[in-house]
Amino acid sequence: MGKNRTDWITRLSAEERIAIADERLSKIIDNLIEQVHLHESNRIICFSELLRDQIPNSRAAIAFNLFTETMIKGEISQLCRVWDPKAEDRNSLPTVEALVNDADVKQILHGRIRESWQAGRDLSAGNHDPGLSELLEKADKDSALGRADLAISELERAISKTKSMQVGEILRAARDLRNMHLSHSLTEDARKEPAVRAKFGDERKLLDQTIHIVDAFNLGIRNSSYDWDGTREIAQRNARALWERCTFEVLE
Repeated sequence: MGKNRTDWITRLSAEERIAIADERLSKIIDNLIEQVHLHESNRIICFSELLRDQIPNSRAAIAFNLFTETMIKGEISQLCRVWDPKAEDRNSLPTVEALVNDADVKQILHGRIRESWQAGRDLSAGNHDPGLSELLEKADKDSALGRADLAISELERAISKTKSMQVGEILRAARDLRNMHLSHSLTEDARKEPAVRAKFGDERKLLDQTIHIVDAFNLGIRNSSYDWDGTREIAQRNARALWERCTFEVLE
């Protein structure tokens, strides 16, 4: 049986689907953290004049232009990995979506999240007042139910966004660039996507939209969140520490 078959999902129990989706989502987050660091370097290398202004018209400028073009294409290519078609061997959002887009899976996740919010809550303040204790317990259950409802609502949003992204112009253009020039060297007749041209700046839009979807999956599947703003700040500091202190001396 080939790895790219998708009927493997139907043979899994709901619990197995959740476990695999959790694992795949963790790998996707790791990939996106690396992607954020690459993106922040490229913002300086490709989109600022900090380095470009140091290089006059010369043979060196030709080499520099090739360098920047390769960097931005590499970023687009790497980001497309997160959007690989669903398959048993792919750590991709379409794979995660296919795993969790199931009524039994959502019901189990809802129950887990509700229970996790109720677990460990201290209701001792009502121990000497049965009426107050009952009110606190009801409020606790209502709060946990609300948290679970919110998480599953976010999961539904992630599922819907994952589907719409795959037919959206930005991702299709990025895939077209990757397939035609980076992953393969194809003729024009080999195009399987419409001829949509990728534009500078699309990679940032695609990264931001991908992170929003991952956040929604992370809440719905893992009852968790990740500090992307903090990661961006670290990536920006690292990129500036290198590129703002980098100088060129062009010899010819």
